[in-house]
Amino acid sequence: MGLFLIGFYNKTQSNTMNKNELQLMTCKAGYSVVYNSRENAQITDAQLQNLQKNWGKVDYKGTLSKQTSRRIAHILQVWSRTLYVNQYKNNPLGVKKNRNLVFVTLTLSKKQTHDDLEIKRLLLNKFLIYANRKFGMQNYLWKAEKQKNGNLHFHIITDVFINKHELNYEWDCIQYSHGYFNSKPCFVPKYESPSTRVEAVHSGEGVYAYMAKYVAKGDENGEVKGRVWGCSKSVRELEDYTFTVDSELLYNVELLLRSRKVEMRVHDYCIIFTRDLFFNLYHMCQYHRSKINMIYAANYHKLYSNSDKFELASV
Repeated sequence: MGLFLIGFYNKTQSNTMNKNELQLMTCKAGYSVVYNSRENAQITDAQLQNLQKNWGKVDYKGTLSKQTSRRIAHILQVWSRTLYVNQYKNNPLGVKKNRNLVFVTLTLSKKQTHDDLEIKRLLLNKFLIYANRKFGMQNYLWKAEKQKNGNLHFHIITDVFINKHELNYEWDCIQYSHGYFNSKPCFVPKYESPSTRVEAVHSGEGVYAYMAKYVAKGDENGEVKGRVWGCSKSVRELEDYTFTVDSELLYNVELLLRSRKVEMRVHDYCIIFTRDLFFNLYHMCQYHRSKINMIYAANYHKLYSNSDKFELASV
């Protein structure tokens, strides 16, 4: 079916909604969705009362909801896109320095004796301070989860080069100072213990899916006391790009449909495509590519302007 026929089919009215309304597309982790702009929509009294009722409430349940998992995946997605777009060779606003996301895992070497809040306050925050001072880590996202043995461990994502042997040694020193390592570590150039893992993940279409597999998964081994995840302000405030549905986008999405690279599912008030089309549309749509370059250049400046004060993890 040609995309010029696509509208938002409302089953209750048995017709398409007003095609003169602005239609938008957002590309999320694993899917893309087209919907009518709600820019001029009015908030209802019921919605306002619900907002007022829950305003300012913070309730840490120790697990990740599906909505929070999707949010984490999307933050990683936008971060990865920012690096990809700014390092793309044909981007006139791009940068020469090559950056990749780095995936760090920290585990305890002995049975946990402190509660989760203390572990995050004493060990995680101390590690974040070290990584900032040693490696210049300003941008990060962390996730805490329980292992099968009941111990808390951490996944951390950042965007700076990290010497895995130095990081391993420092984490073991932090552990030792709180009773989680048997003897004081002695540094050697190839220092290695099983308490840490460091992986460089090259930016691209699948990078956030790889990391989200670990970071945004559920907590099947038990609840975490206090906050389950957090990130630096610089990462939290990255801006995503929303496509305006125009003739160029329609033409290229129809090409993808005809090539069977994506499937389309029509719902009551939106249309869902069964994959993330961001990179396809970035390379196929000249107008949107120029807009994306500008927005992601601003994202890059937020990440690397070094204007923000370093933040510790809120436990």
